[in-house]
Amino acid sequence: MKAALRDSMNKCFSFVKSAPHVIAATSLDTRFKDAYFNDEEKLFASVEITRFLRLLHLESAAADMQHTAESSLPELPLGASSSLWEAHDNLPLSAVINDTEELPQYEQELASYLKEPRVSRTTDIYGYWHGS
Repeated sequence: MKAALRDSMNKCFSFVKSAPHVIAATSLDTRFKDAYFNDEEKLFASVEITRFLRLLHLESAAADMQHTAESSLPELPLGASSSLWEAHDNLPLSAVINDTEELPQYEQELASYLKEPRVSRTTDIYGYWHGS
């Protein structure tokens, strides 16, 4: 009877280990991290968290670029005889991104966090993440 109940629960809740938000939340809980994940699930969790952080980083960078562009675009006076190419040529050149640079800081911090040992089950998670 115990085995049937266990098998039934495993079947009913098997989706949990494949739900990206659940895996990410579990990995970011310092009491659990990847203790209950197999190697494939650990990789999936890391990829999911990295994907989320990359998306946040890109959104933040895009907002910064738009703010910079809005404040630094050269204004053409009304009736100016300047061409579109002249306006383009006056725009600041963007930096070239080097693909060989190190991993972004958020990926380095995630890797460092995942290498740290888990904390006690009774640890105050809010306090842990807020430095209390």
